[in-house]
Amino acid sequence: MIDTSRNGSGPAAPGVEDPWCNPAGRTLGAAPVKQASGAEYLFWVKVPGDSDGQCGIAPDDTPAGTFHPDLAMALING
Repeated sequence: MIDTSRNGSGPAAPGVEDPWCNPAGRTLGAAPVKQASGAEYLFWVKVPGDSDGQCGIAPDDTPAGTFHPDLAMALING
């Protein structure tokens, strides 16, 4: 299983302090798809716009697991 929900920009920049918690510069990756053969599946494990918590680019009052439209738009627009 490959999570493509936030990998459209490639790897996080070197030296990013917290590259997993609402990281800046992420974009949506490939849409979820079931492969015709083999064992790899592409998923959006994290719903685009769901917060990792009060960190990174999330507004200060956004708890983990909560959808925020600004986070979704950041993934769409980069």
